Amino acid sequence: MLLGAAALFALLVAVVGQFDPERSLAESILLSCAFAVPAAIWWVIPRRWPPPPIECRSDALLVPRFGLSRRQLHVPYERVFDVAETRSRRGLMIGVRGRLPLRYVAESLVGEGVVRDLVACVRERIAALPDGAARIHALDERARLSVQGDARPWASWGFVVLLFGAFALQSAAGVAGGDPVRLARFGANAPMLVAQGEYFRLFTANLLHAGVGHLYMNGVLLMLLGPRLEAVLGSGRTALVLLLSGVGGAWFSSVSSQSLLSLGASTSVFGVVAAFGYVNLIRRDELPADLRVPLWLGSVLVAAQLLSEFR
Repeated sequence: MLLGAAALFALLVAVVGQFDPERSLAESILLSCAFAVPAAIWWVIPRRWPPPPIECRSDALLVPRFGLSRRQLHVPYERVFDVAETRSRRGLMIGVRGRLPLRYVAESLVGEGVVRDLVACVRERIAALPDGAARIHALDERARLSVQGDARPWASWGFVVLLFGAFALQSAAGVAGGDPVRLARFGANAPMLVAQGEYFRLFTANLLHAGVGHLYMNGVLLMLLGPRLEAVLGSGRTALVLLLSGVGGAWFSSVSSQSLLSLGASTSVFGVVAAFGYVNLIRRDELPADLRVPLWLGSVLVAAQLLSEFR
């Protein structure tokens, strides 16, 4: 297992270095760690060192503070707004007001059928509350939206694949660096050329990136928020958000920016962030826990994106 993981990591380093030849080996390794380490932590630790068991008590839930924690959290049932068996990771998800969703992989929950038993127990305790019937109805509505969200997020995945494909073409053509002349020839958003009628640049500029780091930040945010937005709006409207925000942002940049050229999917990303933020504001009480993003986390993501753009 360790040998296989090491081989995959070495392959990732090689791919990163190939896509951005100007990046040193050390930089390629650090960037590869940004991909590999979070996944390794999430998948390995809960299986090798399971957290304490979840207890469905009469007055409250006793749960690990998060999937990797040995410390436990006392959660009154009044604060639980969502509980469900996850499909993608075959585990348990608990939504608690004021906290990020609590997620536990199935391997860390000892016992056959324990996830379904826990969901049934929590629902039974919630139903016993004074407003239990309304809470159970809200749980069922969130479960319906969550099942709808299990559909493949074709718009988000397709756009990310398109971005990586375009960057592969850039690399093959030797345009992966920051040479403005080559980037302009490849379709970057050059205001002077757009003003002369080359409007296709308002679209193609969204597919180009100055380097792996630029592509990585846009790709991470799209994969994090895109499928969640798509679960609520559907693939067609999400694709429309990506297209209109990308082209609209490129047009605004071409008429207002003093830069020689611009490129990247950042305006599409900001369009997804804005749309998802709007959905979280107007439909927050309807959303299941895995489709909500706390205000502080959204602010951190936007700040990180802005830093990557203006560094």
